Amino acid sequence: MDQILVHIVLAGNPDKSWKDILLELQAANLSPASIDAITGNIKSLPSLETLLEQLNSDFAVPLLAQCQKIAHLDGVITPAEAKAIDSINKKFNYDLAAIK
Repeated sequence: MDQILVHIVLAGNPDKSWKDILLELQAANLSPASIDAITGNIKSLPSLETLLEQLNSDFAVPLLAQCQKIAHLDGVITPAEAKAIDSINKKFNYDLAAIK
């Protein structure tokens, strides 16, 4: 799940420094383990499609909620963030409006 969150973080922050991104993640109250996983995977990340194939469907709803939370941190959902969230939604056929 954390590696998928990295995709959302990168999609929403293409021009920000890692320091600025880290401050936003900490403000979002992500667990230290999640922040460590994001930090460890930010440079060598498998494709989103590969990660979604490995994701257990039991974790899809909490993942979508977390992705939306991260995407909304700056008040703007970029096209890349929307595409990543939509990919998760399509993989598991969830109604995003019902998850908010």
